[in-house]
Amino acid sequence: MKTKTFFLLFTFVFITFTAFSQSGESTYKSLNLSKDPKKTRGTADPLSGLNVALEEQEMIIGDYYALIIGIDKYSGAWQPLNNAVRDAQTIKQTLETNYKVDHFKTLYDEEASRENIIKAFEWLMKSAQDNDNVLIYYSGHGEYVRNLDKGFWVPADATTSSVANYYPADLRCLFQR
Repeated sequence: MKTKTFFLLFTFVFITFTAFSQSGESTYKSLNLSKDPKKTRGTADPLSGLNVALEEQEMIIGDYYALIIGIDKYSGAWQPLNNAVRDAQTIKQTLETNYKVDHFKTLYDEEASRENIIKAFEWLMKSAQDNDNVLIYYSGHGEYVRNLDKGFWVPADATTSSVANYYPADLRCLFQR
């Protein structure tokens, strides 16, 4: 089951964490947070007396993957950018410093050709399993083609404004199993 979205549902005595797969299946973890007011009245610790009991299924969380793409250096029909690579590097540094990410792949400037972007997605599709989590960050030019009603990423090697040079921005087809 590919974990996509977490919802946090609050009630007066329960907190439920629910993850939904692409096919609609869900797994969840509930915490019973019922308080006994007799035990907590007048204490300095507002959390004392909480009866925290795990109920239902344990959530299975897999590895974390990050694909980070940043492109400043364009040529031909596309003007160079100033901060796309720096933004992508900052995202990677933030993930490394503050979060648990098990597998990184980065493509900056010339590395972010259409072919290498496709290879990076092949790596993700081959490596990431059903319970794994995937973050994809793209910073660079994009193009919306009105008559196709589609958005595209513009790779570093796109020198003309032809859809044949682009990469589709709608990634849902890649991760449906």
